[in-house]
Amino acid sequence: MATKLWFPLTTAAAVSVTPDAGWETTAGFVSRVLVSTKGSSTLTDESAYTSTTGQDALHRQYISFPMDAGIDFLIASTGITCQLMAKESATNDNATNRLGIRIVSRDGSTVRATILPIGANGVTTEFNTSNRSKIFANTGTAVDYTTVDGDRLVVEIGHNDAGGASISTTINWGETGTDLTQGNETQTTGNGWVNFTNTITFQAESQNQTVLPGVGALASAGFAPILAGAIIAGLSALTVNGFIPIIGSGINAGTGQPVITGFSPTIISTQNQTALSGTGAVVATGFSPTISVSNNIRALPGTGQGSVNGLAPVINQGINTGIGQLTINGFAPQTKIGVNVFPGLGLAVITGAAPSIVLSNNQIVQSGLGQLTLNGFSPILNNKLAIGLGQLTINAFAPTITVGSGTVVLPGLGQLSLSGFQPVIKTSIISGMGQLTITGLAPIIQKIVLSGLGQLTVSGLSPIINVSNNKVVAAGIGQLSIQGFSPSILIPRIINPGAGLLIISGFSPIIDNVGGVATTKKLVMIGHFRKSVNLESYFKNVALKSGINDVDVDSEINKQIKKTSRFIKTIKNV
Repeated sequence: MATKLWFPLTTAAAVSVTPDAGWETTAGFVSRVLVSTKGSSTLTDESAYTSTTGQDALHRQYISFPMDAGIDFLIASTGITCQLMAKESATNDNATNRLGIRIVSRDGSTVRATILPIGANGVTTEFNTSNRSKIFANTGTAVDYTTVDGDRLVVEIGHNDAGGASISTTINWGETGTDLTQGNETQTTGNGWVNFTNTITFQAESQNQTVLPGVGALASAGFAPILAGAIIAGLSALTVNGFIPIIGSGINAGTGQPVITGFSPTIISTQNQTALSGTGAVVATGFSPTISVSNNIRALPGTGQGSVNGLAPVINQGINTGIGQLTINGFAPQTKIGVNVFPGLGLAVITGAAPSIVLSNNQIVQSGLGQLTLNGFSPILNNKLAIGLGQLTINAFAPTITVGSGTVVLPGLGQLSLSGFQPVIKTSIISGMGQLTITGLAPIIQKIVLSGLGQLTVSGLSPIINVSNNKVVAAGIGQLSIQGFSPSILIPRIINPGAGLLIISGFSPIIDNVGGVATTKKLVMIGHFRKSVNLESYFKNVALKSGINDVDVDSEINKQIKKTSRFIKTIKNV
């Protein structure tokens, strides 16, 4: 289906594009938006355009909305026609049409293709001294090109003249009349247009335009200021101040800094957009600031820093700090994310009285090679966690890791620490080759715990490991320690530090392992010892399953006695 576009009189284009180098005169040109729906601008002759004999002079440049990806402009099949009203000041001006069409990138900075070079691409009859319809194009595209997302059409229109001492020409612009008839050069009024025989689909400019201070600074202030398009701060700073300021699309600070400040500031990034500070910083500050990003999108400070500060700040989508830092501070900050929390090589920090990271099913909180920290009175992580090679720390009065069925808390090669008055881990935990630590007055582990090649430590006044049927507490080839006044391991199945060391120490340690065995070569109980259910058969099974004879057991116990100055009571030769 063909695509017809019109030439509004006054509406400015969303981006700037350098005129084609083929124009010899550009001093008086203006840039306007090229539209696919006719507006209400009245048909008007532009001011007379004077020029030098024999030169191609640019009158106007029309730039389209962003196009969708995958639109073909083909030499074999794409035809281009254009009609406009024009006139010259005198018969000896010998003015004729000139037109060029290019495709540029979304921001206008890159020329993708020149589909019609500047020239007489239509019938080259001389302009009349009063308005007449003229054919500015009646040809096909000069090259094959397929659009990428956000490409724009740029149609540049002007004239050439071959004589006259004081040359002046005029072209008529606007949209309110009847369209000129294709190929007709006798009409005296009507809308100009350009037509492409292929189907061209456009995106809404309000979701894709760019605000670009470049090497300068851009500031917007007021009660409720709004920036509706993509934001790029370039080398400088972008600031939005007010009671309810809003930035409505993608954000890219470049090497500068965008700042949004107010009572309830909001950053809303649309589909396929990014909150991105580049090498700079993104800062949102206020009573209840919000970064709300649609599916599959990221809040990403890149190599810079992203901060959200306020009483109840919220980040609603994917977070990726790249190699920078992302911080959310406030009384009750939240990240409600359907994709990843991922600081990469950097640091993601969420701090407040009751911070929470709430993820949908099958999603991941992952610090990669960096560090993710959640601090506050009662912080909560509600879904799958993976800190990769980095470190994940949760500190507060009553921190909780609550992960859905079938998911895993995984620090990988790093370290996972849970500290507080009564920290609780209610899910499967694998620390990989790193270390898992749970510390507090009464810490509790309620599910499978596996520290892999690292170390698992549970410390507190009354720590408990209480694992359900068919589950495992396993330190791999590392070390599993439970320390406190009255530590307990209450497990109906297996305690397995592998080739490592299992230590339970305190005033009254208990191992209650009904019907199970502990396959370890080193098991030490330190403190005021009391027997638990089936304890004698438990230690006999330890020796039998581990292939330890009496001499080996004595040797291992003697090693432990030398390592501590505390009173050690062990069961030997069970």
